[in-house]
Amino acid sequence: MALSCRCRMALVAPGCNSSASRALEVRSRLLPCLRLTQRETGRVPERFRGAAKRKAPAPPQALTAMADAFARRHASPGSEQQLEFLSEALPSLTRVAVLTNANSPDREDMKRLATAPRTRRLELTEFPISGSDELAAAFASVSKARVSAVLVSPTLWFIDSKQLAALALRHRLATIHNLRQFAEAGVLISYGANFAEIHKRSAVFVDKILKGANPADLPVEQPTKFDLVINLKTAKALGLTIPPSLLARADQVIE
Repeated sequence: MALSCRCRMALVAPGCNSSASRALEVRSRLLPCLRLTQRETGRVPERFRGAAKRKAPAPPQALTAMADAFARRHASPGSEQQLEFLSEALPSLTRVAVLTNANSPDREDMKRLATAPRTRRLELTEFPISGSDELAAAFASVSKARVSAVLVSPTLWFIDSKQLAALALRHRLATIHNLRQFAEAGVLISYGANFAEIHKRSAVFVDKILKGANPADLPVEQPTKFDLVINLKTAKALGLTIPPSLLARADQVIE
């Protein structure tokens, strides 16, 4: 992705790539920059890597945000809930593989997740990858590690939903992701913020800013709608019986 602050732009909405929005924040302090999410990708465009490492002054006067439930700098409540859903789907679950982005600058996520009160009884093993070409090898390693389930970090923005679903089914691993399109593609469960709602709210931010509102005066919003999607077709293929209590809480059940 090529970004330049030399253009005469009124506003930039960089989507879920917080590295890109951070680089824009540092390079152009007066540019109204709207973060749709604060999901860390770990991938910074080459030309901005130096700028992205510098600490930006706070508060940024031209920045506001729509944050998602997987915000960095604390043990993600979204990931904890995902592990709880996996535990309900697999009552005997004790070991979980966590696929993470090897290039993410925040390497403390696993430690925070492993020590979170709701997940201490589970043994978590991290499998970091740097690109989608490493996903197949990662699943092969996960399978050899004799774990029963896989939690996919939201920092893995570069993986393909169909590839992930196919690998999870091939290795017979119950897998959970934060985006509903992954469950629709064949992953067992998805649970996360409803990005359609986030994008709708972002349009409200854009409208206010273009009408003259100061971005610094607009509060950072947290999502209020979260979707739980369960793929029963995948559950059947894995030989799993999803408890009725979990199915009753699902926003969508794919049969």
